[in-house]
Amino acid sequence: MFLNQRSIAILKRLIQFPNDTFEIEELASHFEVSERTIRNDLESIDFYLKTKKLPRVRKEMKIQISLDNSELTKEDKISLLHEVERSDQTLTASERKDWIFIESLLQMTTIDIQYLMDLLQVSRSTVISDIRVLKEELLEKSINLEYKPQQGYHLTGNEWLIRREGISILSSQNFLTHYLEERILEKDWLRFSEEDFKFVGDVISDIEKKLKKIYSDNAYRNLTNGVLLSISRMQEGRFLEPVKETDALKNKEYTLLTEKAHKLEDCFQINVPDQEVWFLVNLFIEGNLIKSEHFLDENWVELYLFTNRFIEEMSRQLAVPLHQDQDLFTALVLHLGPALNRMENEVFLKNEILQQIQETYPELFDQVGTSLNTLSAERDILFSTNEIGFMTLHIAAALEKISMMGGRPNVLLICNYGIGTSKLLETRINKFFAFHIAGTFSIRELNEELLAKNDIDLIVSTLPIKKEYHVPVIEVSPLLNGGEIQTLKDYERSYFSNRHHIKEATAPKLSSLLTTDTVQTNVDVQNWEDAIRFGGQLLKDRDAIEQRYIEEMIRAVKELGNYVVITSNVAMPHASPDKGVKEIGMSLITLKEAVPFGDVESDRVQIVICLAAVDSTSHLHALQALVDYLNDEPFMKLLTSGSSKEEIIEYINEEDMHAE
Repeated sequence: MFLNQRSIAILKRLIQFPNDTFEIEELASHFEVSERTIRNDLESIDFYLKTKKLPRVRKEMKIQISLDNSELTKEDKISLLHEVERSDQTLTASERKDWIFIESLLQMTTIDIQYLMDLLQVSRSTVISDIRVLKEELLEKSINLEYKPQQGYHLTGNEWLIRREGISILSSQNFLTHYLEERILEKDWLRFSEEDFKFVGDVISDIEKKLKKIYSDNAYRNLTNGVLLSISRMQEGRFLEPVKETDALKNKEYTLLTEKAHKLEDCFQINVPDQEVWFLVNLFIEGNLIKSEHFLDENWVELYLFTNRFIEEMSRQLAVPLHQDQDLFTALVLHLGPALNRMENEVFLKNEILQQIQETYPELFDQVGTSLNTLSAERDILFSTNEIGFMTLHIAAALEKISMMGGRPNVLLICNYGIGTSKLLETRINKFFAFHIAGTFSIRELNEELLAKNDIDLIVSTLPIKKEYHVPVIEVSPLLNGGEIQTLKDYERSYFSNRHHIKEATAPKLSSLLTTDTVQTNVDVQNWEDAIRFGGQLLKDRDAIEQRYIEEMIRAVKELGNYVVITSNVAMPHASPDKGVKEIGMSLITLKEAVPFGDVESDRVQIVICLAAVDSTSHLHALQALVDYLNDEPFMKLLTSGSSKEEIIEYINEEDMHAE
């Protein structure tokens, strides 16, 4: 809790002289405020002591006060005094503006300048200056801080934007987050009790359990405060504007929160319309996660591909095979999913150790930022420095993991063409592989002593080496052709998966998944359910899935809506791997007539791709290739112009061959 400077000074006196008594009138005179103001300060001090599980201030006939010394140990006094002294600091202008906004958000009526002067412990001119700057900043966000003569200030404008600003401030200012918790528990404010607070916490915990996710402690606190903040605004009659076409995407969070809305209505005697449910849905999908049992959730395609592209880009820049680290992929998915939602809704999470990250990993921080913002440009999203800092930590941890396992393989080059050719070969190797080039030598210099001295793992040579050594030899041309690159990739994969025990999933090509058995064209179906059954049956016939996986794909669409429509005219039904997937599988069917997968015309689909994944990463190579094809105009024309499945498969096979 934040105490104003006057309250801190009073509490210091009580701690240092716990057996003395002080008259309220005396304190009011000393601080040049009213006795009522001192009593308000004492209430704040009481609440502060309560949060520390310490005895409250003793009041005698409401005239004299002292600190109850009977339960205070010497250690309690020392610890409390140190903590209070650390709290004795002046708020910055930015913190004062944030506080003024939150107060405006919480107050059932207007707030006046005197109230803010007492709260912030600053002069009238300072409060007026803060308000003037705050009003200008809010106007840029289409929010008004209006003044009513003889009354005070209050917020007007779009309720969604007002609450969004409040959530953003609470997410970035920890002291205000705790302050909100305290305010909502005050007996005279909105009549929220500790039982109400616990009830909301139980609702969130139950949703968390059913989602099979675990939120971080900060995210859980933000969810609790966000829900209570929304309830308080609804109690004041401040509702969000109705949202059009909210049925466009009914995810798991929406389904669960719709159910919980009825309990909130009964508990708090309010009406929770659909647009309020959607506001709460956004809070849940923005919260940072620690764990999640299911990664193949609705809307996962873009997230997985973004994560995969980011890892591949960082692997290329750092010349380290980060793409082979499944733990890194999982961690980034957990972070990026909520992060992308936060940025789309302009909610900013404060990174408490951002400065340390920038000082410790300056180059890596810049590389991560450049990669992220290059990839996110197509979504019109800009990663904040705080989010870049979080992502930098993930990459730094993965690099540390590889470093602890022995680093990159040491490679010795043997080249018989001269320095120009040897440098070309070295450049080509550095472009494609995470190798450490220990040096270039002639075949005459090659011996076991040289290999041992440089701790060599592999010899790459441009000429045949007949003698056998204790490390493998791979013969290549200076330009490295496709077959030679593949041989070196096989070695790299083996090195990191065997020596460093990094989990590596099998990565089948798209051409191995979409074959004559799993592609069908001009299929005649009555509705979307028939389309999923047809595509699912192709996978079942190949023994990639069980029958229950087909039923699960259908159930998901019925319960969650048309989230499977990933782009215009294309649907990609899927379900969790534990619902009957035996091996990676993908089927593609084109329909004779497009069928609707939702309530709007844009959800009519003619191309249905059923996906069965065994884990989070092994399907990504093929999925990335498929998405590239879906953005390829000739390929899409092939799918929609009545072409045969043989023509489609031939196109995919030719492209895969060119990509090798």
